[in-house]
Amino acid sequence: EDSDSGSEGEDDVRLKGTEEMQGSKVDGRTRTTIRNLRIREDTAKYLRNLDVDSAYYDPKTRSMRENPLPGKAESLYEGDNKVRRSGDTHKFEQLQRFVWDAQNQGTEVHFAANPSQAELAHKQFEEKRRELEGRKKKKVLERYGGEEFLRAAPNALLYGQSEQYVEYAADGSVVRDGEKVVPRSKWDEDVLENNHTHVWGSFFRNGAWGYACCHQTTKNSYCTGEAGKVSVRVSLEEMEQMQRAQKERLERAAEEAERRRKAEAETREERLAKALEEEEARNEHVEMDDRKRKYNSMVSDSLEVTEEEMEAYRLKRRRFDDPMRDFVQE
Repeated sequence: EDSDSGSEGEDDVRLKGTEEMQGSKVDGRTRTTIRNLRIREDTAKYLRNLDVDSAYYDPKTRSMRENPLPGKAESLYEGDNKVRRSGDTHKFEQLQRFVWDAQNQGTEVHFAANPSQAELAHKQFEEKRRELEGRKKKKVLERYGGEEFLRAAPNALLYGQSEQYVEYAADGSVVRDGEKVVPRSKWDEDVLENNHTHVWGSFFRNGAWGYACCHQTTKNSYCTGEAGKVSVRVSLEEMEQMQRAQKERLERAAEEAERRRKAEAETREERLAKALEEEEARNEHVEMDDRKRKYNSMVSDSLEVTEEEMEAYRLKRRRFDDPMRDFVQE
């Protein structure tokens, strides 16, 4: 019991020590410490520059790689990339890669367990590599020559003019940086073909690209100038007239077909009504007694059966297998 009480006291002291740590949150019931990602007094990265075209802020990783205030000479925060590229970060990455390669080749070296050994081995490896590269370069120059091409260019050429505009202060700090250089396309730009005065793709009509100087949509064709524009406009007007005339013909044909269909439907309805009356009269003669029926009453005028007569027969036919036939109203 004394040991348990002593351990609980040590835990309370440890918790009290963690409570004094800045930027931490302690839960006494679960005895866990939650370390915040930043101190609340610090300005958030996305609040340093509210311009929508400024450096991009990734909310998932809470990172801003570029400098949010590139024109400001002195800034407390200049982006995550500067932190990653400053100090011994590059040297640390090279050492870590060397340890991984050495372990893959079977060398017993560990970066965390024995960093001094890893750094010494990396230093010896770099010295041997530079020595071998120097020997190889010397042999190539002795055999093929060309040492004059390896000399550094003059400073006037190295630090000459460029397309990027940058303003500097008296102390050499950047006052205003130029806009980002837009990478050029791998395709040829502003190339005039044949005798055209505009490039291909400067004109667009009806889903086709062309030249704005003559309104032609055929690539690598010769320019016809204003005359070409007039001819294209006339041809388009003629084409529109032909399309309108064809549309009118189709509309008239559709109206005529609709009128013909309605007339045929009305005629068919009249013929069907007449066939139904004849079918009813025939059924009355069938149900009549043979002694009262006339001699030629069952003989029709023609032996051809029309479609309307067949439809009337199907409508008036008594279906004896129908259980509801006795309820049909005569």
